[in-house]
Amino acid sequence: MNGQLIPLGRSILGMFAGYVLSVVLLLLLVALCYIELGSEGVFVTNTYRDTSLFEILKLACGCVSAIAAGWLAVRIGGMRAAVMLALLMAATGLVNGSIAWNKQESRKEPWLERAPGPLNFTLAGENTQNSAMYIFSLPFVGLTGSLAGGAICAAIQRKR
Repeated sequence: MNGQLIPLGRSILGMFAGYVLSVVLLLLLVALCYIELGSEGVFVTNTYRDTSLFEILKLACGCVSAIAAGWLAVRIGGMRAAVMLALLMAATGLVNGSIAWNKQESRKEPWLERAPGPLNFTLAGENTQNSAMYIFSLPFVGLTGSLAGGAICAAIQRKR
């Protein structure tokens, strides 16, 4: 960018473009993991509780999505866009995490029972019960991933 100041509107555009990319990419990657593992590999037997493997895969997909989003944000709106994106991801992650946590805490039983056998992705997404570690680590994965992606893009731009 040769030291030129990037307008705020362009930074906001970069932030939103990165956020949309992260959401679309995350949904695609998690759906692919779900298809590959199947409902028996994704959930603990007869529950909607995620297996540890699936939670790790979801965090990895979130990290990849956040890095790509941070890279796109910097390409469009400079490093300020990546910082704004990181804050947006942290805020939405904390809000979504608190909603998910309250949803799980309001249930009488610790884990919902489910019928054995295959399960479609939409129904699974509505009833998924994540561990506390996953719920509270996701905002930080988004924050650090988007900053890392932005830093990678900025470093590449400086070398040119």
